[in-house]
Amino acid sequence: MIDDEAFDNQEQFQEFLSLLMRHRNSVGRIFEEEEIFIPLLFVDEEGTAHGNDWARGFMRGTHMHHESWKELVKDEEHAGPLVPIMALAYEHDPDPEMRPYKDEISAERREKLILGVAAGVTAIHEYFGPERRRIAAELGGGRTSYRQAERKIGRNDPCGCGSGKKYKHCCGKATL
Repeated sequence: MIDDEAFDNQEQFQEFLSLLMRHRNSVGRIFEEEEIFIPLLFVDEEGTAHGNDWARGFMRGTHMHHESWKELVKDEEHAGPLVPIMALAYEHDPDPEMRPYKDEISAERREKLILGVAAGVTAIHEYFGPERRRIAAELGGGRTSYRQAERKIGRNDPCGCGSGKKYKHCCGKATL
């Protein structure tokens, strides 16, 4: 169902979903190809990437599936990768008890936190690997290997997301 306040029409909603799936697929390819994940960060007027918006968005995502993340948060051995994300997410929290630092984060510390985010997301992805494989096995009827049921989409074929564009100009396009 379309939220009347968030989208003007069905076409706008479909465009949003298409962009979201393209981003999800590009991030998935990064992990599949064992490349380094680099978060997409907004830069302020001075050219500084603070990372707060990205970290808040990440934490919102964890709250959408709270039960799935609860185990990692409580796991003292594996929860470390969440620390830089939470530090950036709650840096400007109105509740002083939620703020990880009393003073503003220095440029040097911010850079280290952002590097920690990049490494942390990879570690978090690895942590949830067994769960992803379990779910895939359940959905695949117990198969552990992937077998393509249909012909592979070619670069010049219509994109499977329903945008009406060629695959190479839509979901198959490399995102920066």
